[in-house]
Amino acid sequence: MILVNKKILLYFIFLFFSYSCNSLDEKTIISGKTMGTTYSITLVGDTINENIKVSVDSLLSNISNHFSTYLINSEINKVNQSTSKKIHVSEPFIYVLEKAFYYCDISNGLYDITVSPLVDIWGFSDYKINSFPSEQLIKRIKNEVGYKNISIKGNNIVKQNKTMQLDLNSLAKGYAVDIICDYLDDQNISNYIIEIGGEVR
Repeated sequence: MILVNKKILLYFIFLFFSYSCNSLDEKTIISGKTMGTTYSITLVGDTINENIKVSVDSLLSNISNHFSTYLINSEINKVNQSTSKKIHVSEPFIYVLEKAFYYCDISNGLYDITVSPLVDIWGFSDYKINSFPSEQLIKRIKNEVGYKNISIKGNNIVKQNKTMQLDLNSLAKGYAVDIICDYLDDQNISNYIIEIGGEVR
């Protein structure tokens, strides 16, 4: 039985490499930069539209405008800079935020999208901190952390503490991968691999 399984495995490996070798001329690779990182998409097929990269870059640019903390005028930076408790946001923002709340809940708060201020004072944002933050500073900053102090009301988010900061980078790249997948499916492209900042599908 073990010998049979090994033969079957070798057969499929042979088929895989045979297909890969025969398909080299049909591969299209597009790449670029987005959300402070890079992306790479490999497409297999002989009917790849030349405008795919233009469309992909446009989609990624739109997503960056919602979630990138690297863009001064992005939606998330406007939310973080707002002095209002109630802030109107877009549907994509609400969608990703609801997903974030789900993961915050099932992790019992071990995953928290409001920890940016703590990340900053410990030096993980720019790696320029040469000393530990004081207990007094940590205690003060912790008052600005806690995802349960943010809620969604229709197309608005409500911050109980106006100084609270959101960071959706942990989900934005995965969301972007899903959006690109949907786009490629709509283009009747079924053989592809997408990688954005380490997120793969």
